[in-house]
Amino acid sequence: MRILNNILIAFFLAWWAGTAWAAEPRSIAILLSDSDEAYTAPSAAFQAAATLPVQIFNLHGDAKNAPQLKEQILAGKPALIFALGAKAAYLAKVW
Repeated sequence: MRILNNILIAFFLAWWAGTAWAAEPRSIAILLSDSDEAYTAPSAAFQAAATLPVQIFNLHGDAKNAPQLKEQILAGKPALIFALGAKAAYLAKVW
């Protein structure tokens, strides 16, 4: 009986957490390494297919821009950070 109670509590907490998250408006952050078409074309296609609002952030080829962008991106609490390019992928991973 105790195990059943613990399972029911766990399901309730999971359901409650899911409804709390669903109440918040979420967005997707796209982090580009640079403005090359190799990054902008997939970004545009992803943005067109996304069902959530999308914000695009660009490192402009310089990782020195990362601290400012990190603050901006994480302040928005995105549901997903989609990184395009090696610099963007590395930085998104270490954040």
